[in-house]
Amino acid sequence: MEVPVRDDGDFDAIQWYNLSLVGKLKDFNQLCCLQKSINNVGVKIVRMTYLGGLNVLLTFKKEADAIEFEKDRLSWARWFSAIELWTWQLLAYCHTPNFN
Repeated sequence: MEVPVRDDGDFDAIQWYNLSLVGKLKDFNQLCCLQKSINNVGVKIVRMTYLGGLNVLLTFKKEADAIEFEKDRLSWARWFSAIELWTWQLLAYCHTPNFN
């Protein structure tokens, strides 16, 4: 699976601040349909960005939407083992599984 890499400069980083959550997937195989699956339960994600390993950045339209999703563990626990508001924190490197 190819993951597009964008380089829009600092503007995107400013847009992501307080609008995004960093989630650690339970299963890498969920990545292909994650945004659709989350949107199907009524949560509208503006953009999903694969960060490597099991890490995914979910960007919402409003800060309140991000905070509400983060607090509702029942909503996100089926896909993620952990999720938190993205505040410029560094993420630990995690090797992506190799499919042979």
